Amino acid sequence: LKVYPTLVSSFITIQAAEAVNNAIISVADISGRKLMIKKASWINSYPFDVSGLAKGLYIISVSTPAETVSFKIYKE
Repeated sequence: LKVYPTLVSSFITIQAAEAVNNAIISVADISGRKLMIKKASWINSYPFDVSGLAKGLYIISVSTPAETVSFKIYKE
């Protein structure tokens, strides 16, 4: 799994090498407080809207049946 860009204003893209079913995407602030949780399924890539977040550093966690991966992003 990949998440890009890391410096973002409205959308990040979550990319996978194969189709993803029943993923859980969560967004937490730097203190670990969860701000958003969403279930999603996609083929290849998924646009995830972060435009409603305030400016700052966030941790995006993507959990699939196969793995859980976390990424840091900075919201402009």
